[in-house]
Amino acid sequence: PQPDQFTYEFESGRQKRIETIGDYWSTFQNLNFGAVSQPYYVLLSPELEILAPPVQNTDVSSYRSWLEDGLTSFKKGGLRTDTPVDPFQ
Repeated sequence: PQPDQFTYEFESGRQKRIETIGDYWSTFQNLNFGAVSQPYYVLLSPELEILAPPVQNTDVSSYRSWLEDGLTSFKKGGLRTDTPVDPFQ
């Protein structure tokens, strides 16, 4: 929707028009993880804390293990401290 569209300015001064949900999340991914890839999986807590290292293009067994590691991390409260920042908030 038009009210959700805006122009984001990077630290370098470069600007990017955010018009779609895809624009929003690809910019978020690039700013926080230095990658724009699909699929690119990141487990985040409700507080945006990273629960497991990001992965992409993985097999079923590795993906399941990754999910279980993230769940264990969440349950233990042993969350990583390199919390992503939502620059749009």
